Amino acid sequence: MRVLLVYPEPDTAPFYLQAPMECLHLAAALEGKHQVQLYDQNVDEQRLETVISEFAPDIIGVLFTMRGLAASYRIAHQFRHKGYILIAAGKYPTSKPKECDHFGE
Repeated sequence: MRVLLVYPEPDTAPFYLQAPMECLHLAAALEGKHQVQLYDQNVDEQRLETVISEFAPDIIGVLFTMRGLAASYRIAHQFRHKGYILIAAGKYPTSKPKECDHFGE
């Protein structure tokens, strides 16, 4: 399967750039079994829509962080009815699964 891992931009201006470690860990775990691409909205210049169109993922995994919740939900809302499997990834949905139940709705 083709898996796109998305690291959303924070909802407020960051004081520093942070490596998308959770996405990198997921990519390493999937390596060899699936074709994986990482998209970091903080540094990638291409629009997400372009990346999705060119890569044509089966699964879109969106990292949920406290700093980027609104952006994560916007991404889910934008692509929820377009035939992709959406996955909420990261510490936030792991620790607060009930709050992410409506992910992609």
